[in-house]
Amino acid sequence: MIRKNLNTILATFMIVSTVLCGCNVNVIPPADGTGSVPADDTEQTESTGEKADNSDNASSEEADKVLTDLPTSWDLTDIYADYDAFENDMDRTDKLLDEVGEFRGTLGSAEGIRNYLESPINLDIDASMGKAKMYSEFLQALNATDPKAQKVNA
Repeated sequence: MIRKNLNTILATFMIVSTVLCGCNVNVIPPADGTGSVPADDTEQTESTGEKADNSDNASSEEADKVLTDLPTSWDLTDIYADYDAFENDMDRTDKLLDEVGEFRGTLGSAEGIRNYLESPINLDIDASMGKAKMYSEFLQALNATDPKAQKVNA
């Protein structure tokens, strides 16, 4: 069941986690640690009050070199040793989903929600879903025509 509907399960899981946690999972803080994102790539100079352009002026050749130096493949064994390990983890996670039912009727309070979110079952499912999402997306990015990649992303 879980392999057939991986994207649906992942999307649902992200929505439920977002609602229950009250956090936005798509927000990445800026690298400068200020917590704010500049509106544009310009800033006012102190002396003239005019805006100075701080955009990257790299030449086309420099940009092409950067792009050609990027890796074109991933070592997916850092996530799962092989496709069978992925399948085994999905089977194990499928069984864990059956255990989530023990929390039925307890999520009507903040304490109940916290107990679920901090439960080993939820943390294990969360970790497995995160790994599965990375693995499936990278597997498809490596070769979208691969039947295994198509299967995990169906």
